Amino acid sequence: MPTAEGFADKATTALGEEPRQAASATGNLPPLPTVMHILWSDVASSQRAAELKAMGFDGVFKCVAYRPNYPAPPIHAAGEWRLVESVEGQYDWTDLRRCLDAALQANMWIIPEIVINIPPDWFVDRYPDSILRDNRGEIVPANVDAPYLLSPWFVASGDADADLIPFISSFLALVSDYPNVAGIMVGNFLLNNLPWRLGSGPDFTYWPVFDAYALADYQGQFGTQPPATWANYLAMSPSAQSAFRGWLIAAISDN
Repeated sequence: MPTAEGFADKATTALGEEPRQAASATGNLPPLPTVMHILWSDVASSQRAAELKAMGFDGVFKCVAYRPNYPAPPIHAAGEWRLVESVEGQYDWTDLRRCLDAALQANMWIIPEIVINIPPDWFVDRYPDSILRDNRGEIVPANVDAPYLLSPWFVASGDADADLIPFISSFLALVSDYPNVAGIMVGNFLLNNLPWRLGSGPDFTYWPVFDAYALADYQGQFGTQPPATWANYLAMSPSAQSAFRGWLIAAISDN
């Protein structure tokens, strides 16, 4: 299974250079900006994009939407797989298209995103072993109202290809219609919501990286156990926080 970077390479090949050439040919789009902004997808998207343009922003890099009846959290990426393909083979790009249209009308660049690590229910029913679980075998996140997370190891196995590739192809077909698309993002975050779990309990223990070996490694390096809660982390000195982050990044990378 290609990595997110691999998907991006395929996406570049699929899109080719035609959209960018078309954008340049208009002579209207500004140079690619160094500062971009998130755009909300709702009835006021066009107005917000115009306001951002007036403030000096030349691009948006992500489209988000609010769905009060959607499983927690109600704020989600417009290209989330679970939202877009809630019915297998039917793709609802309403939210993302609204952002694409708003950015184009405002003469702004946009870098749209799809999120492949939050799968639809029909996929979970088909592949119950595809869900990210902690080192106790419990589903992550533990909150029953929150969407499932697709295990990055399951994605890497290639077993999701047959269902993911049509979804990604639909996304590429959508964005290829917009000359202001400067690039794309494919979200497949490894243990991506770790910071959300830093609450009142021993949240770090939800993650496979915090197994006995990792805890022993941290103890050996720093002479103490890693912070178990967000409050513990904030109580650490800046140098200790920096050391912990460095250790955590390395531990996750090697996991």
